[in-house]
Amino acid sequence: MNVCQTEAIYPEYTRMPIKNCIFCNCLLRPSQQNQPDSQTAEHIFAEWFRKLSLHKVINMYVGNVNGEIPELRYRPTLTNLTMKGACKKCNEGWMSTLEGAVDPIMTRLFDKTDVDQLSDSELAILARWTAKTAITLSYTTPRNAPVPLQASHSLHPDYQGPVRFGFFYSKINADRMLENGHLQLVYGAELGLVGTEEIAGTRLVLCLNNHLLIVDFPPVIPGFQFDLQESCSAQLWPTRKAAGMASLNFQDMTRVDQVLLAVCRAIRVQVNTGALRA
Repeated sequence: MNVCQTEAIYPEYTRMPIKNCIFCNCLLRPSQQNQPDSQTAEHIFAEWFRKLSLHKVINMYVGNVNGEIPELRYRPTLTNLTMKGACKKCNEGWMSTLEGAVDPIMTRLFDKTDVDQLSDSELAILARWTAKTAITLSYTTPRNAPVPLQASHSLHPDYQGPVRFGFFYSKINADRMLENGHLQLVYGAELGLVGTEEIAGTRLVLCLNNHLLIVDFPPVIPGFQFDLQESCSAQLWPTRKAAGMASLNFQDMTRVDQVLLAVCRAIRVQVNTGALRA
């Protein structure tokens, strides 16, 4: 299935119009003006990654943590995948620097370096790159609301607030290399936050060469924490927390969406109801 076939199957696919940079919030000028605040076409996967990737397309899904099998929305090639939501200053500045910094880290990781061998500073770079990449991908997949803007704003170097996301990692140990995958899930109904227009929580997962990179932007409420007792994914940033299980039994699952959903479901959320009432 190529890109043209995918777009024919999903005719509702349209890129969402973006008026402000999703990272620094500046009003975007037309790209033809070539100014720091001009709109750019950000290549979501840089050339260094496209060379490392064993698959040249990515399957993009949306769903709900408690839902059924996620819905495939788009299957573009890595080369053609761009997002016009970042200004020239961000794209050619800190985002380009981040790509250069993560390149050798991902190269080592794909070359069988154990993630526990990475330093805290390298894990921070990997976490920020995963968040940046997952967020930009979310803007290429149509749904009612992508990642909340306060989450993408928190990646900007000038951001002064608290850390707004958690980074998790696990690896698929199998003979078969699964296709690249990106899964965007929303959750929050189970937290008693129904009735608001805001997304309670957003969880984004990348499957790249059988490495699962997960970022979670939780609801901004007191008493929230992640429960990893049933998860094979360890939290690596901003704090380290061991996975609760050495592995998950996928029962011969071979589709990337099934694996991504199973891994996501195993990272559970907890809320201290006492803190909510305080």
